[in-house]
Amino acid sequence: MDDPTRPRIALSPPRGGAGARREFASAPPPLRYARRDGMGHGRGGGQRDVDAYPLILTVVVVTVVGLVAAWNDKAYSLEEGILGLVIIAFSFHSTSRWLVLRKKGMPFVEMYSFVVGLYYGLPMIAGMNGVFGKFVINHEFRVRTGLAVLASLVVTLAAYTWSKGAVRLKENSIAPKEIPLRMATFIFQAFLALSTVYNILFQIGVVQPLLGGFQATMNILLTNVMGTVSSYVLFRLIGEKKLSRRQTVFTAGSMLISVLVILNGLMLVNVVLWVFPALLGFTLGRGRVPIKMVILVVSVVALLSIGKGTARNIHWGSRINSVGDIYNRLVDWTNISLQAFQMDSDANTFVLADRINFSGVLGMVIQRTPDEVPFIGGTTYAMLPSMIVPRFLWPEKPDGHAATIYLGVHYGVHTIDEVIMTSIGIGLLGEAYANFGFTGVFVFSGLLGWVLGHAHRMDARAPPLSVRSFFLVGLLSSVTKIEFALVEIIIPLVQIVAMLLLIYGWLVRRRQIPRRLPGYA
Repeated sequence: MDDPTRPRIALSPPRGGAGARREFASAPPPLRYARRDGMGHGRGGGQRDVDAYPLILTVVVVTVVGLVAAWNDKAYSLEEGILGLVIIAFSFHSTSRWLVLRKKGMPFVEMYSFVVGLYYGLPMIAGMNGVFGKFVINHEFRVRTGLAVLASLVVTLAAYTWSKGAVRLKENSIAPKEIPLRMATFIFQAFLALSTVYNILFQIGVVQPLLGGFQATMNILLTNVMGTVSSYVLFRLIGEKKLSRRQTVFTAGSMLISVLVILNGLMLVNVVLWVFPALLGFTLGRGRVPIKMVILVVSVVALLSIGKGTARNIHWGSRINSVGDIYNRLVDWTNISLQAFQMDSDANTFVLADRINFSGVLGMVIQRTPDEVPFIGGTTYAMLPSMIVPRFLWPEKPDGHAATIYLGVHYGVHTIDEVIMTSIGIGLLGEAYANFGFTGVFVFSGLLGWVLGHAHRMDARAPPLSVRSFFLVGLLSSVTKIEFALVEIIIPLVQIVAMLLLIYGWLVRRRQIPRRLPGYA
C-alpha cells in the first residue's frame, strides 16, 4: 500500500519492471534548496530567493555595526569608517553565504575573507588603525591601507570565482578511494591518542633529549598531521552521528586533554589552530555551526589573552616536571587573567583589539616603505627552498619563523633579543608590500584566489575520508594564519603532504570511473 508520507519526485519512473519501481520509490527526497520558479514552483526563483538571504543578512549586520560605530565615534575619519564597513560587508557576505546555504564543502575563501574583515576592517571602524606600537600612521596612509585591503579582497574573490569555475567530474577522471569507516575510526582515534600522549611528554620535557634533531619533524608529524587531521575527521564523524557514544566520549576527552596541555605552552595561536579543525569537521558533518562551543572557545581565548603577557613573564623558561605542574600553570594563568579582567576594562579592550589590529601593521609598512625602509625585493620568499630541507638533515637550518623575525627587525618592530619573548607578525599583505609594493599585494591576492579556487574544485571531488581531503584540511587551517609570513605557511603544508604520503600511502587506492558508451546501459 502506498505510503502517503513518502516524498514525491516529479520525474517519470524508470523502466524495468517492479524492481525498478521499488528502486524509484526508495529514492531520496529532493534537495532542500532545489531550483524553482519565481513563485517557488519551477526553476530559477527559489534559488534566487535563497541567494538573497546572505545579502539581506549582510545588509542588516553592516547596518547595525555602522550604527554602533557611529554612536561610539571611534573612527579617525568618515572615509576610514566607510572603508572599514565596506571591507566587513565583503567579508561577511562571503562567509554568511556559506553558512546560510549550508554548503558541505570547505569554506576556503569564506574563511580567508572573514579573517580579513576581522583583522583589517574592524580596527578601522574602531579607531585602532592609527597607531602600531611606537609608530603613528598618518591619515593619508590609513586611507591608502583601507583601499589596498579592499582591492586585495576583491581581487582574491574574483580570482577564486574564476578559478573554481564549474565543478564537473569528467568521465575519465580518477577519484580517490575513501577509507572504510571502521578502519578510519580506529586509525584516527589511535593517532589522536598518540598525539595527546606526545603533547604531555613534550611539555614535561621527556621527548626532547630522545629526539634530538628529529624534534621539529616529530612536532609536525604528531601535531600538524596526526592531531589536526584526526580531530577534523573524528569530529566530522561525530557531526554525522557515525561514532558510538563510547567513541565520542573518547574523542572529546582526548581533545580536551590535548587543549589543556597545549595551553601550557602559553601560545594561544596553537590552541586555536588545534580546535579549529574540530569545529570545522563538526560543522560540515552536522550541517550547522556549534554556536555554544564557538562562543566558549572565543571567550576562553579572549580571557587568557588579557593575562598572557604576565603569565609569560612568570612561567616562560621554567621547567615542567609533572602533570601537576601543567595543572598549576594553567590555574595560575587563569587567575592572572581574571584579576586583570576585573581591574581595568579599558586596558583589556585595548589588549584584545591590539591582537587583531593588522590594519595598523599594514599602514605602518605602507607609510615607511620605501621612504624610510627600502623594499626587500623578495628576500622572505627566497627563504622557501632552504626551509624545505628537514632539520635532521640540516641541523643549522634557520629558525622556522625566520621570515617573521627578519621583517620585524627590518621595520624596527622588535629586536633579536625581544624575539625570545614574543615576535610580532607583519602579515601576508604586509609581507607582500614589503617585498614589491602594491604590485606584490595584488599579485599575491590573485594567486591566493587562484589556489583557493582550485582547492574548492579538489574538495568537490574528494570524499571526506580520503588523503586529498586530509591535505585540504591543512590548507584551510593555513588560510587563517594571515599574520604569518608566506614561507611559514607553505613549509608546514609541504611537510604535511610528505607525512600523509608516507603514512597513508598504503591506504590510497585510485579507481577509474567507467566510461559509458552510447547505446549501453
